[in-house]
Amino acid sequence: MKKRTWMTILSDHYQEARRQHQDEHLLILFDIDDTIIDVRPIFQLMLTSFDQQHNTQYFTNLSIEDISLQEEVLENLLDSLQIPAEKHAAIGDWVHQYDWTQSEALTAHKPFNGVLEMIRWFQIQPNTSVGLVTGRFERTRTATLHILNLLGESFRVNFSSDMFFLRPDNWEGDVPSSKIAGLQHFQEQGYRVIAFIDNEPENLEAISRADPDREILLLHAETMFASRRDRLPQRAVSGNEYLLSELIPENQLLPERVHMVWNGVNTRRNFEEFLKSDVFWGKIDLRSDFSSEGLILRADSFLSRESERNEEWLWFETVLSEFSLQEKGLNIHLTEGNPLLERITPLLLQTNLGGKNLWFSGDLVNSKKDTFESISHLFPSALLQCDIDSLVPMIYHMPEQAERILREMFTWGINLFSFTWKPAYPGKILNRMNEWGYPVNIQGIPDLEAFLQAVYLMPYSVTADFNFPEWNFFGVGAGVDGSFYSYPQYAGIPRAR
Repeated sequence: MKKRTWMTILSDHYQEARRQHQDEHLLILFDIDDTIIDVRPIFQLMLTSFDQQHNTQYFTNLSIEDISLQEEVLENLLDSLQIPAEKHAAIGDWVHQYDWTQSEALTAHKPFNGVLEMIRWFQIQPNTSVGLVTGRFERTRTATLHILNLLGESFRVNFSSDMFFLRPDNWEGDVPSSKIAGLQHFQEQGYRVIAFIDNEPENLEAISRADPDREILLLHAETMFASRRDRLPQRAVSGNEYLLSELIPENQLLPERVHMVWNGVNTRRNFEEFLKSDVFWGKIDLRSDFSSEGLILRADSFLSRESERNEEWLWFETVLSEFSLQEKGLNIHLTEGNPLLERITPLLLQTNLGGKNLWFSGDLVNSKKDTFESISHLFPSALLQCDIDSLVPMIYHMPEQAERILREMFTWGINLFSFTWKPAYPGKILNRMNEWGYPVNIQGIPDLEAFLQAVYLMPYSVTADFNFPEWNFFGVGAGVDGSFYSYPQYAGIPRAR
């Protein structure tokens, strides 16, 4: 059972609301500053730029950790730094009138870890939306929305203007009252608001007053806040980590359209775990055993790691028979190009796996053009994947040149492209590859959190070691660093059937 955190409480609340209000459109409302966006880098950049433009050194040693106050109490920050009072007005004017360049805005606006992944998950749920209710003024709508969507591109998150409530420029009331106005605005649009996430206790206090039936879950983002903590409603739940592994119920079916691939099914223990699971695809690393002229499963080449004493090997013929018997999908990582392909082709043709249950993986170092073309000719219905980590920077910065290369590779028979998980850019690369019509596999997944983030980006497939103790799932991984686990229980990954 998961420990009770603000994310698990939100998960339970959302699932219950989904059951009770099946025909209604649910809405989760977020504040922006200090809830989605960490404002400290914004203030740091504006204040250090004041020094640069005015030839002063007030903020030379200012660190992110020094900034613990909101814009409304900038005066207190300046006092804490012992800046002369006669300079406060000029600094305040500079902050309020700062003219952002796009690059500066993107540099300064940093989302909290996990928050955009969480928003992505809600945005793809049925009859569910995410709205923004911010204390920023209406005049900042275009710039704020632009920045948020640039940040959201890496996570396949998009915010539309109609889901965005800001304070009117002529607003004479305080921020908490504008939060109530934002809540009422969305309720009048027909949404059932089920949760409100904000960093300021006084804002949640105001929402609590506007929700006498206590239907809205109040979530306090415990980052930075200027109002007193004792104004936080007793029913509010606090937290500061946005974790999909706590938000997504363990029994929720993973999206069927995303194919799961168990990486490194090269050892007896890992092979047995894979066969017991609901994961359809298993990936093996195939190598020649030159001492016996056999074919073995081994992640590391004998050049990078010599054979160890009493090392136990799985033989390809044995594994092939089990895959065929269990009707599992076989993903073969070809490590030795055409010579290896020639040896396994007769064995594969004798099985009942068929093209739809065969998947070949290679890269541009160990697998050449003629290898891919040979596989495409011999197994025209199989998936043929090429790892393109070396092309990712070009896809990002030189898309026209990258597309020409991918188009050429496609003529070799390659019908799936793969890159290693890096949280900084996967959504952007996926969006670009989707525009070009190329399916994508994401691999190199380090843990359950990254696995869920990758799955809900909706690539064609995700390749992982499936070492997820949180789900009683214990893959041993691939390679020399893969280690064994001894847990008493085993449970399969839930997936759509």
